[in-house]
Amino acid sequence: MPTTSIAVLTRDLRVHDNPVLSRAAASADRVVPLFVLDTAILRSAYNRANRAQFLAESLAGLDSSLRGRGAGLVVRRGRWAPEVAGLAQETGAHQVHVAGDVTAYARTRLDDLAARLPDDVGLVVHDDALLVVPPGEVAAAGKDHMSVFTPYFRKWEQIPLRALVPIRMENLIPAAKNIGTTHITNGCYRLHPVEWGVGEVAGTLAAFCLERRCTPQQVCADRDLLEQLQARLVRDGVEVRWPEVRGY
Repeated sequence: MPTTSIAVLTRDLRVHDNPVLSRAAASADRVVPLFVLDTAILRSAYNRANRAQFLAESLAGLDSSLRGRGAGLVVRRGRWAPEVAGLAQETGAHQVHVAGDVTAYARTRLDDLAARLPDDVGLVVHDDALLVVPPGEVAAAGKDHMSVFTPYFRKWEQIPLRALVPIRMENLIPAAKNIGTTHITNGCYRLHPVEWGVGEVAGTLAAFCLERRCTPQQVCADRDLLEQLQARLVRDGVEVRWPEVRGY
């Protein structure tokens, strides 16, 4: 019997390189892309005329792109969690895929959805769809968040290994300034010392994966493997943190 997954789209309204869509497609024979016009947001002060117009145009463009690939966008209006759970029941979906988020309201919606879905429908939350690192990963020792800016900034400055690991292709590792960055952070990474460091990490990661018979994606997802790789880099003299520069 053909299987169905629902890809719930929230902030990331694009088709190209969308982790929620691609992983939903990989998990089932049929994908139902869904966007819910959340009435709680529509009734709030956040819903201004310019934002509403931009959202409508974005949804129309997304629907057009999806139809070009054989699936239109389903748009529902109402309370977010009941609408998602209702479509899952209507379509007989076995999984619901959605991007992770960090706002209190987004987490409340996800908790509500998890409580509404039956046991045979899996809720798959993709923390890497909207965020560079999962919530709580950049944190002080023994805590789930950073409360002081300077230590947070120093941790954030480091290049996450996932910037070297493609989402959809296995066993391909960039080795220079072609890593995944934003336009803003790219200015920091397009420096020769950074490129050299990226090359050293790429080579070490390739050797590490061959020795342990794993993929770069598995190293990113497994904290133990990641820590082993980082320890090896430090042992070999590869800088994994920005140096403390003083005297200017």
